[in-house]
Amino acid sequence: MLKRICNCNWKITSDRTLVISPVKGTDGKIKMPKNLKWPWKGTDIKSVQIKNGVTTGNSLMDIFDGCDSLTDISSLADLDVSDVQDMSYMFRGCRSLKDVSALAGWNVSEVAAAVTST
Repeated sequence: MLKRICNCNWKITSDRTLVISPVKGTDGKIKMPKNLKWPWKGTDIKSVQIKNGVTTGNSLMDIFDGCDSLTDISSLADLDVSDVQDMSYMFRGCRSLKDVSALAGWNVSEVAAAVTST
């Protein structure tokens, strides 16, 4: 069952993959919800799949906070984060996450806040 956040649909599949896709098929911006809580916060997702056309707002703060079972973020490699200013606590509590090499090519020149914590 698809749920919606901003201009994106999201769902957690039976194999515990968080899938985020644009509502319109080619253009969807994901940004911090007004209630300051991502709807999948603290869930047992194992991987993330970002579909083509998903863009970011200026904050990804806490986006995967508390996702203890998260191990695969390889699909984040192509996510355009050039407008993001706040990446604080993006992976806080992601104790199973060992490989973040997919993020090596990110343009983080606008980031002003990137607090980390485990």
